[in-house]
Amino acid sequence: MRKTKITNYIRGRNFEYRVKKLLEKKGYIVFRTAGSHGLFDLIAVRHIKGYFLIKLWQLKRNMNYNQASNLFKKIIQALGFVVKENDKFHSFSITKNIKAIEGYFSQGRIVVYIAVVYTSLKNGQN
Repeated sequence: MRKTKITNYIRGRNFEYRVKKLLEKKGYIVFRTAGSHGLFDLIAVRHIKGYFLIKLWQLKRNMNYNQASNLFKKIIQALGFVVKENDKFHSFSITKNIKAIEGYFSQGRIVVYIAVVYTSLKNGQN
């Protein structure tokens, strides 16, 4: 029998599907932008108490904090968001190896959540 090689693409895709299922369980409509090579891997939308919450996710494997932080800043700039004093950005651990950098932006009744979710480097660097 021939053994199927698990490529980086397959690992990344599996990671995207896991996060997609988690968001769907929380009531979001989730779109996976496979193959687009755009800014986001997942786009999730939910209507909550008169507001639309839009979550934009970039998922990366084997990054450290500095790489993820730089990517987050590039995404913010590319979208043309102006960072206000009350805008909150923070990083946190989802699990031991999965971490995120996130921020919220609002315009009227639309709230946009942007996150770079990444897994720690294999050699244990954060």
